[in-house]
Amino acid sequence: MYDRALSSIQSVAWNLSNQDTSTSSVQKRLATLVTSCIDLSESSLGSLKWFMARHYLPWPEASRKDLLDIFLDLSGNYNFHLWFQISVDLSRDRSKTGDPLLKMGPSPSFRVWIALMRTFGSQLRGTTLSLQYHKYVRSMLRLFDVPESRTDELIATIEEMNRLALAMLGPAMANPEQRTLRMPIQNFTDSVTPGISASRWVLLLNKYFMWAGRFSAETMVQVENPDLFRALVYLLRLNTEVREAMTLSLGLRVVTELGWMADRRISAATLELMGLPSSAHTRRCLVQVESSVGIAWLSLFPRNRGAAALVEDVRDALIDVVMRHTRTSFDLRARSDDAQLDDESFFANALPDSTFGPSFFDSWMNLTNSRWQLQKPNLINILKPGSAISQRWSLYSALTASDEYFLFPLFHPDLPLAVNYGGAGRLLADEVLRGLFYELLASDQQRQSRDYYIAHSNESAPTQPQPEWSPHSVDTEALLAALKAYRLGILRQSNSTDEKNSTIDEHRLFFVASCYALCSSDDYVGELYGDASRRCNMPVAALPEFRAAFQCDGHNESQLA
Repeated sequence: MYDRALSSIQSVAWNLSNQDTSTSSVQKRLATLVTSCIDLSESSLGSLKWFMARHYLPWPEASRKDLLDIFLDLSGNYNFHLWFQISVDLSRDRSKTGDPLLKMGPSPSFRVWIALMRTFGSQLRGTTLSLQYHKYVRSMLRLFDVPESRTDELIATIEEMNRLALAMLGPAMANPEQRTLRMPIQNFTDSVTPGISASRWVLLLNKYFMWAGRFSAETMVQVENPDLFRALVYLLRLNTEVREAMTLSLGLRVVTELGWMADRRISAATLELMGLPSSAHTRRCLVQVESSVGIAWLSLFPRNRGAAALVEDVRDALIDVVMRHTRTSFDLRARSDDAQLDDESFFANALPDSTFGPSFFDSWMNLTNSRWQLQKPNLINILKPGSAISQRWSLYSALTASDEYFLFPLFHPDLPLAVNYGGAGRLLADEVLRGLFYELLASDQQRQSRDYYIAHSNESAPTQPQPEWSPHSVDTEALLAALKAYRLGILRQSNSTDEKNSTIDEHRLFFVASCYALCSSDDYVGELYGDASRRCNMPVAALPEFRAAFQCDGHNESQLA
C-alpha cells in the first residue's frame, strides 16, 4: 500500500509542476507534507529542542519533572509512548457505563528499544557494538552543542540508566504475565501500582487525555503485562538523583524516535545504528504521515465506483445483523456530511498549506496537537483483515473501508460480481463483526481455555452461560451478510425487483470465492479465528443456497465445500 501511496504522491507532484488543476487540494497538501519529510531540506533542530524542553525533557540537561507526568504528557498529547502505551476505546464499553475503556500495555517503540539495548547495551566496554553505540550517542550530543568536556560523563550516565531500565523492565518484557487484567482504576492501583494512587492516575489522565472524556476511579482499565507496571512502580520510587538521571536516557529516546523528522543528520545516524539502508527514510515518512493525517490519507487512493458500491451494499446488509445481536445503537451509516472521505473544506483547513507550509517536524507537531479534529464523527476505518478494528481514527462505529481492501484479487472490476462480493464483501463483513463483537469472541476463547484446563485436571468449576456469539457464528453471519449484499448488487445493476440475473454460475463463483476467503484466512488472523478448514466447511455447507448452487445432499455437502 505504501508503494501505491508513493506513486500517487509522485503523480501529484508531477501534476503540480505542470500546473495541472485536476489534483484536489487535499492531495496537494498530502504530497507536499510527504515530500517535505523525504527531502528534509531544512533542519528543524531548534523546533525539536523547543519541543523537548516544553515537555519536560530539556536534553541533554536532566529534568526534575515526575516521570509519570512525562510519560502521560507525550502519550496523550502526541501519541508517543516511551515505556507503556495508553489507548482509549470510547465505544466498546459504552453499553454498560458510558465511560471510556482504557487499554494499557507495553508500547511497540519500547519493544524496539529493549531489543536495541540487548544488542548494544549489554556489550562489554570496548567491543565493536559498544563503540558503535558510543559513536551514535556522541554524535547526538554534538548536534545539541554539548562541550567535549561533558560528553564522556553524559554517555556514562545514559548507559548506566539504560542498563537499569533494562534490568528492571526487561524481565517483564521477556516473560510477560499471560493474563490480561480488566478492572476499575481503583482496583488497578491497589493490586498492580500500589505506589501510584488512583487519584494520581485520574488527575494525569484528565489532564493529558481530556480529548477522550472524563475519567474517574471507577473507569475501567484493561492491562496487558501487569508485571511491567509493577516494575515501573519500583523505578518511579527511586531517589530523586536516579530519577533525574533517567530523564537523560528518556531524552535520548525522544531524539532517536522523533528527531529523524527534524534533521537529516539524526535520520542518517539512526538508520545506520539500526542497520537500515538510507531508503528506509522514505517508508518511515509514509508511515508517519499516514498515522498523522487520519482519513485524509485515503484521498491518495481514489476508489472506483464498483468498490464504493460494494461497501455500501455490505453496510446495508450488516445493519440487520448488528441490530439483531446488540443492544447498543451502533451506527453503520455514516452521516451524510461525513460520508465523503475527501471533504475539501475540512481537510484543507486541517492540513498544512501546500505551497508555503512549515517544516515537516513543525507540521507533525501541529497535526498531532489537533489530531482529534481529524477523528471525524461516526467513522471507523477498517485498515486490513485481522485488525479487529484496532486502528481507530474515530470514536463510533460507522462503516468505511480503506483502499487496501480493494487490491486484486479481493476486488477488481473485471471479475464477476459474485467473486468480488464473495471475496472483498465476505472479508469486510467478517472484519466489522469481529470488531464489534470482539469481547464476546474473547470471552468464548477464555471459556474454551478454561474448559480445556478443567478437562485435563481434577478441578471443577461452576458452569457459566454460553456466549451468544462465537468465531463460528461470526463466520456464518458474515457469509450471509455478503450473500445478501451480493443480491443487493444484482438488484442495483439490473434495476429490477427480482433476481433474474442471479444465475447458478454466479452463485457457484460466489461460494468458491467465499470458501477461498475462509480457507486463506489463517495467513493473517489470530487465535480467535479458529481452524481454517473447519471455518471453510461448516458455515458454507450449512447454507441452503450452497446446496442449491452445487446440488448437494446432506451426505456430501461438507466434502464439496
